[in-house]
Amino acid sequence: VAVAYPAESYDSRTVIVIGCGRGGTTAVSGVVDALGVRMVEENQPGTRINMEAGEFVSGVLDERQEHGGQRYPGLYRRIGKIIARRNAAYVNWGWKDPSVDLYLDGVIHQVRNPLVLFVLRNVYDVGVSHIAAGEPSFETAFDQSLQRYARGWGLVSKLGLPTVFVG
Repeated sequence: VAVAYPAESYDSRTVIVIGCGRGGTTAVSGVVDALGVRMVEENQPGTRINMEAGEFVSGVLDERQEHGGQRYPGLYRRIGKIIARRNAAYVNWGWKDPSVDLYLDGVIHQVRNPLVLFVLRNVYDVGVSHIAAGEPSFETAFDQSLQRYARGWGLVSKLGLPTVFVG
């Protein structure tokens, strides 16, 4: 484990688990949840299976741009409401979403004391896992995983978020 940015001292923390599909984010999210950081809410059926908070990953992205250049204004508003509700309900909480790179820059100002857990797995093994899960093409899975890692790291470094790499 390596820390990319120095951690600051706070009484609360919001953990954001990022990585690529079939890359170990579910396992890491499960450990974080077991350590007392609420990753999924009890009232969301089936979320303990993949540790994804359905509120973050459900719905269709609103791709219309508004003035100011926001890519997904409807999604930003919806996720902002979720963040506000969870900030009020939990001292320490977090979420895992394989698409977080599509919207985090639009809501990061609402995230209380963020810490990113950037989960990395050998990309060859990720591709093999995708094939085992029924994906039709190793090459596509391999390429998409590399793109996801690059987009995730680009976003985290642009935002200057405290980041721990987990591999």
